[in-house]
Amino acid sequence: MTNPILPPATPGVENRSGVAVFACLYHWLLVNLPKIFALMSVKSRKEVKNMEHRVFARVSREKYEELQQILRNSRCRTMSEMLRHILNNQPLTIITYDNSLDKIMERLSAIRKELHAIGININQVTRCFNKEKSPEGKLYQALEVARLYQQTDLKISELFVIIAKLSEKWLPV
Repeated sequence: MTNPILPPATPGVENRSGVAVFACLYHWLLVNLPKIFALMSVKSRKEVKNMEHRVFARVSREKYEELQQILRNSRCRTMSEMLRHILNNQPLTIITYDNSLDKIMERLSAIRKELHAIGININQVTRCFNKEKSPEGKLYQALEVARLYQQTDLKISELFVIIAKLSEKWLPV
């Protein structure tokens, strides 16, 4: 079975020059691009057949700007598509951005980096502990690991506080 996306390899040709590859790809695109677009637009052609009546309307500048704002924030590509969603009572996905999460996301990212660094330190101390021959050295390494685990515990507690605040805001009871 051939790949419908990639051009087939030429038998017997191991190394193609960049120009030859480009020429092959260019020719393949010229031949197959109409087929690809035809496959992509099958659904839209069926939808257009079902929509045989055009509707025109005039709206005020304020309403038009409001519709434009909704269109910019939605996943619809055209005003017509968005209006069809509204008229057919279909869900309209609006993309919003919450600035209040910026600081929280920065803090979460910082905690992640700190936890990663602590984990690396724990691995290094564990290696030193396993190489250590003297009991005093092993005790020192064990105390160092205990200190690092305490740091981890503090960071996890901080994460729980942040998660609790987020859940209060976004998951009301």
